[in-house]
Amino acid sequence: IGLTLLISFAGGFWLADRAMRPVKMIASKAQLIGETDLSQRFNLKEKDEIGQLAGTFDSMLARLEAAFARQRQFTADASHELRTPLTIINLETAHALSAPQPVKEYQRVLKVIQSENELMKHLIQDLLTLARMDARKDSLHKTKLDLSDLALEVVERLTPLAARNKIKLEPGELPEVLMNGDRQSLIQMLTNLVENAIKYTAQNTDDKLRNVRVET
Repeated sequence: IGLTLLISFAGGFWLADRAMRPVKMIASKAQLIGETDLSQRFNLKEKDEIGQLAGTFDSMLARLEAAFARQRQFTADASHELRTPLTIINLETAHALSAPQPVKEYQRVLKVIQSENELMKHLIQDLLTLARMDARKDSLHKTKLDLSDLALEVVERLTPLAARNKIKLEPGELPEVLMNGDRQSLIQMLTNLVENAIKYTAQNTDDKLRNVRVET
């Protein structure tokens, strides 16, 4: 009887240890997973309840990793979108304060600052809209508009930025291009394109060839 109990106890201990080994591994690895390293997975091959639990954790980690990636991208997009209007405001303010200006010039500068302030307000709202869209809570507001008008507006906005980089920014052929789209989203897209053109023209061309032409 004693030998039987001893064998039963040893066998039960071995079976319990074998059954709990994946649980211990999951607990140990879970402690090592942090916000900066969500790429790790348990990858258990067992098809039992423990394997299903590990698979559920792997799916959850994949969703968390994707969510953190979207959050980082959202922060980078917000920084990029707000940088341009702030730069324009800074350039116009520095120009107005550099020397006495006619009243009309001060009025023009104030209008530019007001316009960029309105744009930043829309940008912040649009960034919130993008966040809601990512959560499937909102959608774009499409209206009929002329893409050429938006391109001309972007050229006027970014002219001070181009001038600071010693680049001539000018509109080219801008025939009427009617379309249905979200106005602020298209302005952001065109602003990014023209801003990149200014940036890389300043880096990769000599002084005599620094010009950017915007056409549709």
